[in-house]
This record gives sequence, C-alpha cells and structure tokens, in this order.
Amino acid sequence: MSKWIFVTTADIEEFNRRMDEKRWPIYKHTPHKSQLRDGDDVVFYMGGNGGQKFLGKGTISSSLVHDERNYHVPISNVIVWKKPVAIRPMIPELRFIFRKDARWGVHLQGGVIPLYDDDYKLIISKSSK
Repeated sequence: MSKWIFVTTADIEEFNRRMDEKRWPIYKHTPHKSQLRDGDDVVFYMGGNGGQKFLGKGTISSSLVHDERNYHVPISNVIVWKKPVAIRPMIPELRFIFRKDARWGVHLQGGVIPLYDDDYKLIISKSSK
C-alpha cells in the first residue's frame, strides 16, 4: 500500500463537501493519478493562506473513477481531525520536503503527493496531540 497527500487550496466548505461525499477530485493532468490504488492511505492537506495544515486522513476505496470531465477516487475511513496539524513545525523532519528553506511549499504542488511511510506516521502521530 502506498501513502499519499491529497492537496487542496479550496476553502474549508469545499473540503467538508468532499469529505461528506467521500470522494476526492483528480484532474486530467494530476501527477501520480495512475498510481492510486484501492487500500492506499491518504492525508488531506490544505495549502494557501489560512491553510498550511493537515486536516485528516482516509483510505482510497476503489480505483480511479472517470466521470463526465474529470476523475475522482472514492475514499473511506475518513477521519477529520478536531485540531488540524500545522506543517511548519514538522518541516525539518519530513523527508518528502527536500528544500527546507522558504520554498518548501513547492513539494506540495500538483494535487497528489507521494508520501514516505515514516512521514505518514509522523503526521498521524501529531493528530492525537
């Protein structure tokens, strides 16, 4: 099983709608879309102003689904954390972020980001504190 970060810069209402519908949009040019598999774990990240935090976790519950114009993946086991997890304090420890300088955000561009197992465990561990 792979681990992923699903990134959004939409507002919290859009994020909540996605969680209620238990599906995440995947666009035509989203990197890694062909690698998403049933059973993969995901964490949800909100970027942009007012973001820079992980909001919860879930599991991909089937292969990529093609709808009228785009794609989506169904998600299950969704847990939205009561207290979001800020990314900034974790940057020195997160392996997927190679640039630890002011441009660290480039590692979260593209919508779907592969995640090391130890990074996933670190993020999840912070969600309960």
